[in-house]
Amino acid sequence: MKINNHLESIKDYALTFMRIWLGGVMMWYSFPVLFQGGMGDFTNWIGTLGIPLPSVLAVVGKCSEFFGGLMILTGFYSRIGAFFVAITMFVATATAGNFEIFTGAGISFNLFIMSTTIFIGGSGKFSLKG
Repeated sequence: MKINNHLESIKDYALTFMRIWLGGVMMWYSFPVLFQGGMGDFTNWIGTLGIPLPSVLAVVGKCSEFFGGLMILTGFYSRIGAFFVAITMFVATATAGNFEIFTGAGISFNLFIMSTTIFIGGSGKFSLKG
């Protein structure tokens, strides 16, 4: 029983750590595509996957990653940001990774799991606005 009390007392620290890591990773990998001229290559790549409207969905996906990551990182409406990141990572797992979660889609699937955890569990008490 004592271990449960201790774990409960540090839950907010664990959520904060995961939230900062996930938000930072999402922003790190989407920044060059959005702000350093990588959108053309990304759009062409997702077009090869057979995703419809690649020029629109490329922007939507990368904006979900970057701005959702920013929301998660800061804890500012992190559940909303996590929702969009989770959808984007699920689509990435399904399309680019063919649901091969132990090989090619492992990273996107792990990001999906972490964003779903933030969506369900919230951002913890160390955030701007849960």
